[in-house]
Amino acid sequence: MSAAPRPPFLPGSLEEFTEHAATHHSEWFQYCRLAYEYIEEAEAAITEARGQADQTSLKLQASETEVSCLKEELSALHLKQEKNQARDQGIIEYQKEQLRESQQKYLEALKEKDEALRLATPVVNTPARTPEPTAEIHTVAPVGTPASVDPPSTSSARLSERLPDPDRFEGDRKDLRRFISQIHEKMNVNHDRYPTPQSRMTYVTNRLRGAPYAQVLPYIKKGICQLKDYEEILKILDRAFGDPNRVNNARNELFRLRQANKEFGMFFAEFQRLALEGEMSEDVLPTLLEQAINRELRGMLMHNEPPNREYHQFANFLQDLENRRRHYENNSPPAARTYASATKPTNPVRPTELPATLQPAENNTDVMDLSSAHRHTTSRRDRGECFRCGSKNHLVRNCPLPDNRPVGVRPTYLSPHSHSPSSPEPTPVLERYRSPSPDLSAKGVSLA
Repeated sequence: MSAAPRPPFLPGSLEEFTEHAATHHSEWFQYCRLAYEYIEEAEAAITEARGQADQTSLKLQASETEVSCLKEELSALHLKQEKNQARDQGIIEYQKEQLRESQQKYLEALKEKDEALRLATPVVNTPARTPEPTAEIHTVAPVGTPASVDPPSTSSARLSERLPDPDRFEGDRKDLRRFISQIHEKMNVNHDRYPTPQSRMTYVTNRLRGAPYAQVLPYIKKGICQLKDYEEILKILDRAFGDPNRVNNARNELFRLRQANKEFGMFFAEFQRLALEGEMSEDVLPTLLEQAINRELRGMLMHNEPPNREYHQFANFLQDLENRRRHYENNSPPAARTYASATKPTNPVRPTELPATLQPAENNTDVMDLSSAHRHTTSRRDRGECFRCGSKNHLVRNCPLPDNRPVGVRPTYLSPHSHSPSSPEPTPVLERYRSPSPDLSAKGVSLA
């Protein structure tokens, strides 16, 4: 804002002003113009100042309102804090009361225990000493130390029965679950023998050897483990030697598992362990179990339909079939065979032209007697025997005796070991016949 304009002359009266204005009218005109502009600027400044004053007043009111709200919140916070303090004080008093009651009950239990031990201690009443007659004095040699009547020590009765120590863990990943399970079992059952965390951690570290002990060694300072409890040691071992892909590995092993020549009980125990570790659903287990059994059980299953496909019932049914098969094998009499001594010929003969001395007596008949061959074949099929020699240890395709039937009667299939006309004839070597191991894998014998 510009400075206030000053008049060119300050007259003392109207006549002086009139005289001066008549001669200096331009100066007075300039003065009037500047005065008018000054008045306008002053009015604008006054208006702006009033607006700022109004805004300041509104801000002041808002600040006062905010201050009042903060005061209310502060008072509410103080009130809430007082309530929380009162509640915490009540909880503390309640816990103190509970602690006093627990201590009182503990003392009463100790008194009852001492009273029970006192009552259980045998008390021997010593009879009064009979005065000996003074006339005779008998001297008796000491026989032995009298039995002590002191009550037995109850220190062993207060401790739980000590479980055997688990085998030391040496870093085998497959052995980690066994070790952790036995450690937990030991600490849960014998918790009174290892009352402090340090005693428990010392016991666990003493059951480690090699690489597992090296994992825990950095946490041991001057013979004292710096961890909180033995569970942290087990976590360190699990991170180092645990199997993060245990479920998938168990499933892969389950898919590859086969019974082969193992007993069904041992095979099914391994099958069920892998199924539990692989978290398999029981809906798919019957199919996997049927695929994993050996050929003998599958052959029997073709002729014996299970009553139910539920997993456990199906497993019981297979176990029953296995028991019946073994009972059948143990009670079946061995087939009688007649063998003659065979010597190695000077001139090799073809496998289809074996000497007649290796043939049993029942096959040395007329080769054109087809009715006799059909009769023996029918009865041997019912008994599960070889159609040619009558053995129960192999099938006719594995029989060591030659086929003496006419060429027109023989089947026209080629065995996997047949030789083409262009292939050289193998040189046979006659050895003493050895009975093969029992194999009922392809007979399909029904024991029902």
